[in-house]
Amino acid sequence: MARRIRPLDQPGWHLQRTLGRCRALGRRHQLLHPVKNPPASCRRNPARALRSRRADLSLRTARVPSPSESPVNRLEHLSRVTFLAVAGLTLASGCGGNDTTIIAFESKLSLSDDSIDLGEVIIGESASHVLAVINAGQADLDIESIEVVDGGSDYSLELGEMTVEPGLATEVGITLIPTTLGDLSRDLLIVSDDPDEPEKLVPITALAVDIPEPDIDLSTLEVDFGAVDAATVAPFQAVEIVNVGRADLEINTISVTGSGAFSLSSTGAFTVPPEGGSNTLIVEYAPTVSTGDSATVTITSNDPDEPSLTIDLIGNGGGSANYPEALVDCPVAVQPPQVLTFDGSGSTDPAGGSLSYLWTLVDAPNGFENQLFDPDAGEDTAPVADQANLLVDLAGDYEVQLQVQNEEEVLSAPAVCRFAAVPENAIHVELVWDEVAADLDLHLAQEGFELFQTPGDVSWCNPNPEWGSSTETVDNPYLELDSEEGPGPENIYLPSPADGDYYIRVHHYTDNGANDVLATVKIWLDGELFTTRSMRIDTNRVWDVGYIRWPSGVFVPLTDEPEIHQGARRCPPE
Repeated sequence: MARRIRPLDQPGWHLQRTLGRCRALGRRHQLLHPVKNPPASCRRNPARALRSRRADLSLRTARVPSPSESPVNRLEHLSRVTFLAVAGLTLASGCGGNDTTIIAFESKLSLSDDSIDLGEVIIGESASHVLAVINAGQADLDIESIEVVDGGSDYSLELGEMTVEPGLATEVGITLIPTTLGDLSRDLLIVSDDPDEPEKLVPITALAVDIPEPDIDLSTLEVDFGAVDAATVAPFQAVEIVNVGRADLEINTISVTGSGAFSLSSTGAFTVPPEGGSNTLIVEYAPTVSTGDSATVTITSNDPDEPSLTIDLIGNGGGSANYPEALVDCPVAVQPPQVLTFDGSGSTDPAGGSLSYLWTLVDAPNGFENQLFDPDAGEDTAPVADQANLLVDLAGDYEVQLQVQNEEEVLSAPAVCRFAAVPENAIHVELVWDEVAADLDLHLAQEGFELFQTPGDVSWCNPNPEWGSSTETVDNPYLELDSEEGPGPENIYLPSPADGDYYIRVHHYTDNGANDVLATVKIWLDGELFTTRSMRIDTNRVWDVGYIRWPSGVFVPLTDEPEIHQGARRCPPE
């Protein structure tokens, strides 16, 4: 037989269903817990008993959704109706003589965080936090207001829904953009209809700070060596360069003016980490005369308040301020291989006397063996005049110094020239080795070509093959340097490579009594040093260094040990 189902939103349906359960469960209660004299009102009409206690029943509940809403809301609707029915049942059980239990529906505010820590926030920048406000009760949670107490214009809030259903949550976005320095800790105040805690305070911790900056601090501004005999070296003294700031301290230059009797452990650029990081500068004193010396060290950095600091150096009581001054014309960037000329003709002597010139190559890439030479006398003659030449055939960083001495043999502080030799080609490969007698050869091959196989293998006998268009040369490789004895270098470059893999190999061609040679290969890609690889290699063995994949610009090393070469030892005749 068909049964009509009353719609959920029809008036009176909830009460009838509740009363029906009350009657049924009431009878069951009487069977299990009989009483001699149940209340007459209950015996006559349980519904009347329910109505008579309606004044005592205080139910705070969330809105009951209509069945026209989503399936999830229908499920919530049925759950709440069932809960109401249970409440009615518990009340009906009072007809058996027990106390009546009344269930009250209430909201309950809960938070994802008990406190908020925004930490240090730089002036003008922002820090944010998202707080979840959860309704852990059975009735809707109504949020009346949310504010940062005394937050001013530094704090802003992004609010979600202000009415939260049971079991759900809303989010509050808190953002701080400080305009003043100092402690900006505040309280977030949430006002709601939570009966137990209508006002909830959430502490916010924040400190507004200035932009992180480096701050240089020197352990001393004067180094005095006291009395030191001429032609001896005094015990060194140390100056600590400390960064007490909150950002990296970049030391740009360290230079000396005055007497050349003082020397420093470092004159180059370096970085000192923040918050107490330090670097030690060693100062040495080797007087050539006993009449006294003085000099000034100047340190330049990125400290915004003290971009330049000076340290006074004193030996044997100090000396004359009229020291000769060395100056050198220095290049900035160099494309290897290239012969450079350094010009020190701008050096001066305050007394107007003649000068002698002392040139020194202080630093060069590993494996570099060339020396400064006189441009007029040739490569085997050390420079003594105001100009010096240097063949730069390896990529990397260099430092050249010049000191001048006047007729009274008073030496100037060094003038420092630093420059970088940077390859301009897409692929640049260098080879050096540690034995002068040995002859090692560098090879660069296209995929599928073996040692000395032309045209795909570049070597001493195939230095500039045709790899690309016959009308272009930028897609052809070139063996720029071929050294028949150590330590090299040998260079191969490829200005504009076609797509593909390029294999790098080293062949120990002739030992001349030097076995087990340490070979080092440097690979530069687009002007940047990509990797450095080293391997010990015996006579007539081939080291497969790896391959460059282009255009991705990566190097894939091959880890196999060098193997004996059993093939050709020169290119085939044309």
